Amino acid sequence: MVNGAAPRASVTLQASTDLGKNDLWQNLSSGTANENGAVSFLDVPDPSAAGAARNFYRAVATGP
Repeated sequence: MVNGAAPRASVTLQASTDLGKNDLWQNLSSGTANENGAVSFLDVPDPSAAGAARNFYRAVATGP
């Protein structure tokens, strides 16, 4: 779950193997924040799990 977005903002979960320095951020999933500015992403692989495709995650919000 991600908190702190603006209510009803569009939020995209992204991943990268090196914080985007040499590997661009890949969009994994998108959702809309609720009236409290929270959004949940389901079935996201643990970055420390063996075979995980990406090591770092970030959530990027855009205005409502």
